[in-house]
Amino acid sequence: MQFNPFFINTNLCYTQQECTDLPTFLNNVSGNTGNSYIAYSVIKLLYGKLIPVAEIKNLWTYSFQNQEALINQINQKHSHVILLLQDQIRLTQSYGINPNWQKINTFLKQLKKPFIVFSLGANDFGTESTDWWKYLSKDFIQFLHILSEHSTSLSVRGTQTLEILKHLGIQNAQAVGCPTFFEAGPNRKITKKPLDNELQILGKNAFDTRTKDVFSGVIQDEVALMKILFFNDNCCDIKDKYSLPFLISLAQRNIACFAGMELWKRFVSKYKCCISYRMHGGILALNAGIPAIVLNKDLRATEMCDLFKIPHFPQFDHIHWKELYEQADFTPLNKAYPLLYRSFMGWLDKNGITKQTITQAHAFAETLPDIQEPLLPLNPHFSDWINHILKHRQYYVSSKDLIRQLLQKI
Repeated sequence: MQFNPFFINTNLCYTQQECTDLPTFLNNVSGNTGNSYIAYSVIKLLYGKLIPVAEIKNLWTYSFQNQEALINQINQKHSHVILLLQDQIRLTQSYGINPNWQKINTFLKQLKKPFIVFSLGANDFGTESTDWWKYLSKDFIQFLHILSEHSTSLSVRGTQTLEILKHLGIQNAQAVGCPTFFEAGPNRKITKKPLDNELQILGKNAFDTRTKDVFSGVIQDEVALMKILFFNDNCCDIKDKYSLPFLISLAQRNIACFAGMELWKRFVSKYKCCISYRMHGGILALNAGIPAIVLNKDLRATEMCDLFKIPHFPQFDHIHWKELYEQADFTPLNKAYPLLYRSFMGWLDKNGITKQTITQAHAFAETLPDIQEPLLPLNPHFSDWINHILKHRQYYVSSKDLIRQLLQKI
């Protein structure tokens, strides 16, 4: 059968209708726009560009109402099942999502096509016991074994995930990382550029709403800020107080969010450096040619940074941004990249995605029109909201500044 995969868990928005309101948008991206980048990278690798694919957009909230018809469609018309995963190996899932593993397992067991599993990862946050994997639910462990039994080799994000799978009795896995890291192709090289000021840095803080500096950043799951900037949400019911520099950052559209990955990369490319707590935001910056530094302390970031040699500074709080950038060395990342890329392509070949398969898929995609990435609709209430706050000075001012203003008046 000709290569014709069915995709599960793409988390992509192709059209404006798929991001008309906040609940729809968040469901489609499974709570975080970084998830969209995984499927985008795989589809771009296979087809050379983003194309519409046969899919389940979000497996974790899928209803399974018409699953028999879908199972028959997959088994009769498709050559493979491609699953796009995240850091699902953890004690609690992200964003309060509670997948029905029994229903998911029943569905997956009826699929007769080989699975190709991308980007499976583990995560803990330093508060779990060293053997926390022992407390994973039986249904979830069965889910992992179903993936294993249907696959030649599971693609996992790092060596620690690999070890956890071995503890769970799964041996056919390979630590090739996340496909997002290879989205720019085989010749990517990162070069540090001189920095003149902080405004050339993207996302150097964790969106401190009381920051003293104007800054730039890309939001991925910050729902409160999405309500302010996008869709048709009424900002007036927001009780949080933001500092004046934060409000200026919002007003100048320095804080952005994207349903389209190329639009996201275009925004990032305006900066000289990305210093971020966002793993996939950092990887996307690298693929846009921007040096990226990751600050997360969790297992997910640690194992991916270790594998990919991304500069990793989990103790950022004690280092000034300029010193941090000067310390970051991208030589190991550039040196490791060609070997990692070959390893990833070798894993694809092992799973039936050969160079010939990719060439044929590219040729097919060339016959299709390009997709125009959707824009998130700007919130029509935003201007009135921010003008009201500025006019009435309803923004956060630190106690120290208030005392200084009082003394000046005296």
